[in-house]
Amino acid sequence: MDNPHLATRLWGGDEAQNRWNGEPVEEDNEAPSAPQALTVSEIGYETLDLSWEAATDNIGVVKYNIMLDGESVTSTSSTSITLADLTPGTIYSITVAAVDTAGNVSEESDAVEATTNEDTEAPTTPANLAVGTVTSNSVSLSWDASTDNVEVKEYDLFLDGEYNATTTNTEFTIAGLEAETQYSFTVLARDIYDNESAQSAAVEATTTEETGNGGGTSAELFFSEYVEGGGVNKAVEIANITGEEVDLSAYSIQKQVNGNGEWSDAYALEGTLASGDVFVISNGGADIQAIIDASDVSLNGAPVDFNGDDPVGLFKDGVLIDMIGVDGDVDFGKDVTLRRKSTVTAPNTTYTEDEWEVLAKDTVDGLGTY
Repeated sequence: MDNPHLATRLWGGDEAQNRWNGEPVEEDNEAPSAPQALTVSEIGYETLDLSWEAATDNIGVVKYNIMLDGESVTSTSSTSITLADLTPGTIYSITVAAVDTAGNVSEESDAVEATTNEDTEAPTTPANLAVGTVTSNSVSLSWDASTDNVEVKEYDLFLDGEYNATTTNTEFTIAGLEAETQYSFTVLARDIYDNESAQSAAVEATTTEETGNGGGTSAELFFSEYVEGGGVNKAVEIANITGEEVDLSAYSIQKQVNGNGEWSDAYALEGTLASGDVFVISNGGADIQAIIDASDVSLNGAPVDFNGDDPVGLFKDGVLIDMIGVDGDVDFGKDVTLRRKSTVTAPNTTYTEDEWEVLAKDTVDGLGTY
């Protein structure tokens, strides 16, 4: 063998054979020096910037292990690093150890302590809360975006002083209201660390007189029928009672599998939908002729392969505006047809059973009209 020292190191043998070009090869058992001058240079809410002086070694240092509170969390070949995903307002004890090419680990550096910043500053109060479209059972609201020293996460809406809904947008439609009733609305902002602003100045609105099926108007498209029948006899219907033709390119439908909270299988709508008309999306395997006849689009699979525990959502520009079903593995719509009641003229991101008529399995006589 040309290099017997390799065989000796790999498989064992006399020390005399552990040679390179006739010279003994000694194992490296010498650890690097401990890193010095560990410093925290920048402190954030969830981040710490660290730097230190390079360690020395008889062969070579290849990386540094970083410890938080005695636990190794990451490593780097550099002499600086930014630790992320930390908890705001938390004290951390930090040390660094050097590792050489042979895997020898130095003693840990002197520990330094650092406290991440804690965000206690609330967002600004939402301003200019205004009432938009009002129907017999819904009120559309909009407001100016709040600002925050870190980031605004969401807004809570209140109806007559009671919490009603949460949204990430600066507009929202509150549905499920009583006709000819006066309501008071406020909104507050919440940041990513759950600091809450004060509630906005209240605005009031009175819902209109109740109208019959299709007699009202809506500021937005919404689901009007849901079919979860035998086999793959499945369909959803979307109604337009806005008073205007709507470009469907901004809209899509998605589903959740077993109500797991994650929307998937988006199908982007195309074309336009005239006011007073509906758009029906069905499963391509449906064998009930009324479903086939009413369909504007038939899809072979997702998202119209839903089961009774799979919520279906209507999205506009990627934002949920209407939802059939609830989170969690709940059979809200198994083997039934759900038809939106005639008094409902607005979408609702919270599934409300009172908005729907529950009809027998494979009832499709109303599909294609609203």
